[in-house]
Amino acid sequence: MNGGPLPSFRPLGRLPYAEVGYGVENIFKVARVDFLHRLTYRNSPGARTFG
Repeated sequence: MNGGPLPSFRPLGRLPYAEVGYGVENIFKVARVDFLHRLTYRNSPGARTFG
């Protein structure tokens, strides 16, 4: 957008990427809450393990 370089991507390796997600839907018929946990590649630089 501002002409800067795009972030670089790198291959993950031979191990497949895996994450687990769960959530609660229809809280008071208004909202939904989701949680995600990364199971593999947790020690990658800048990797978030929970979201």
